[in-house]
Amino acid sequence: FPSHDNRLPYESAIGGTWRWEDTWIGTVPTAIPSGSTVIFSADASTIAGKTQYFWRIYENENILVETIDSSVLWTFPYEGRFTVELEITDTNGNQKKLNRKDFITVYGNN
Repeated sequence: FPSHDNRLPYESAIGGTWRWEDTWIGTVPTAIPSGSTVIFSADASTIAGKTQYFWRIYENENILVETIDSSVLWTFPYEGRFTVELEITDTNGNQKKLNRKDFITVYGNN
């Protein structure tokens, strides 16, 4: 896994705002250090007429968070593999669900 100059966990939160170097954008599974905060967004979805959102983040079968917002801000404080699921409903009531098993892998900062 990539090194982050042996930064202390939560250093960015203690030191102030995020920096551009702390930002990754992607649609593929990724590995991040523990203590990282991730923003999941439905903005890139090509579904027309999006009206409702339903996000879930899982660790194994355990649901860690559920929300109906179009985006989720979540901090991963410990190591593990996390699944992300999004269900979008359009103006006609059609639903589309996407489940990305083990989408986020969190590793230690050792």
